[in-house]
Amino acid sequence: MTYAWTANTGSVLSGQSSPYATIQWTQAGLQTANLLLSDTRTSCDTSLSFGVTVNALPDVTISGNDSFCLGDTGSYSLSSTAQSYSWSASSGGTSSTSSFEKIWSGAGQQLVYLSVTDTGTSCVNADTIKIW
Repeated sequence: MTYAWTANTGSVLSGQSSPYATIQWTQAGLQTANLLLSDTRTSCDTSLSFGVTVNALPDVTISGNDSFCLGDTGSYSLSSTAQSYSWSASSGGTSSTSSFEKIWSGAGQQLVYLSVTDTGTSCVNADTIKIW
């Protein structure tokens, strides 16, 4: 047998000509993975299609100011529902709510990180904002 994988909105990363393939999907929604099996002895071909539900990543864009003076408090937020949040700053501090506050006590560039998990699909997305 020979194998040939294709995907309607994805790229076959590995296994293009093997029984198992790794596909990177580029669009959310109901997608299709296709496999063409060819019997090299009989020259008979069989096509198979597999429906795949690709879940969207949660929206993650940090809102907040990116420039402060020493001692100022920065407030950062994200509006979304049914999510699990994980905030942190490069100079310390964490939060697991939809917002994060940080008193900036050091000069120079700092970073605020946010990782969001969609609790319904377990899809994870992240964002970082540079603070001066």
